[in-house]
Parts: sequence; structure tokens; C-alpha cells
Amino acid sequence: LTEIGPNSNKISDPNFVKVGPIFGEIEPNLGQFDLIVANILSGCLINLRKVISGFAKKDALIAMSGVLSHQAQDVIEAFENDWYDVSVENEMNGWVLITAKKKK
Repeated sequence: LTEIGPNSNKISDPNFVKVGPIFGEIEPNLGQFDLIVANILSGCLINLRKVISGFAKKDALIAMSGVLSHQAQDVIEAFENDWYDVSVENEMNGWVLITAKKKK
């Protein structure tokens, strides 16, 4: 399911893109974006890191949730090659928010 434009979850920004759930190929020409929010489990984040990074412009920001505290380091290590300042921003009830900034 890929949704683009003002009818996507009733968001009025025509530049908004929602990708998920992923059951096959991801449309390769959706563009690149300044902000990416990913609320998926750590295994999916790690497996999709190159796809996720491909949607990000240089200096884009990312917020990743759906990650258990004990899995945070694995996600951080997976994203460190393509992202700056990959770190846990917040933790609540055993879940973390990981943020970073795109390198190139």
C-alpha cells in the first residue's frame, strides 16, 4: 500500500508519502524527503535500512520507533553508515525512539 497526496490519511500536504505495509516491491520513484518517520519493529528497520535511506535527502531527519530497548544498539549499528548522530532520543516502558540525520 502506497499513498501519496492530500487524500493520504486525510493529510493536506501533497508531499506526504505513506509506504506500508510492505508486501512486495516498493515504488522506486516516490522521491526523497526531509523527514522520515518509521514505526516498525527493529528487524524490519534493519532489513529495510537501505530502502529507508533511499527515501531520505541529504541532511534529512529520521525518527524510528517500534524498537525495544534491548534491540536499540542493533538498529543504531545498522544505520550508522548512512546516518549521523544515530542515538536513542527517548525511552518509555521498554520501547525507544531512535533519531538520526542523513549523511549523503
